[in-house]
Amino acid sequence: MKRKLIFISYIIIISGLYPACKKGKEDPLISFLSRKERICGSWKVTAGEITYGNPSLEETDDLNAGGVLDIETNQGGASGTYYWTFAINKNGTYTIYKNMHIPYASAYTLNEQGHWYFLSRNKDAGIKNKEYVAFQPTTSTENLVSYQYEMDNPTLYDIIELRNKKIILQGNYSYKKTDGTTVTEENETVNITLTPDK
Repeated sequence: MKRKLIFISYIIIISGLYPACKKGKEDPLISFLSRKERICGSWKVTAGEITYGNPSLEETDDLNAGGVLDIETNQGGASGTYYWTFAINKNGTYTIYKNMHIPYASAYTLNEQGHWYFLSRNKDAGIKNKEYVAFQPTTSTENLVSYQYEMDNPTLYDIIELRNKKIILQGNYSYKKTDGTTVTEENETVNITLTPDK
């Protein structure tokens, strides 16, 4: 009986010490690793959905297991492949590599480096400390150069789930792109699941 009481007391004390670990809606109840330790590492996108568009184009990209990309637009659909990785480093830097290939079009590739950080608590906005992660690019190279993108602000993701072997991120942002003469405003919503890139 005494052992049971000691064990229960121990669990209560440990639970009281780690309530701050659960920030995301689907985070584990208790984790002995900090949020920084959990998010740092090499990750690949294994599932997700991206929706974006402007007045003339609406598109949804479904990212499926095995790197299969299914695209649905208001002008038709197509299938292809994708490979998208995040290297998130403990020193506050990151590298994102993205490759999306559709059989009838050129493959889109992105190489991006920059600094990442957690957002601090903002009581007025209802944001808990380390509930969002920001990626601020310092260099970004795309192979499709017909457009230039204005990305002055960091890309923000709501961390829905942060585990040792799984991350779910949601982002919603807008940006401008120009082909030299026409400036277009686009909105994008991203929901992605990341697993360790082995």
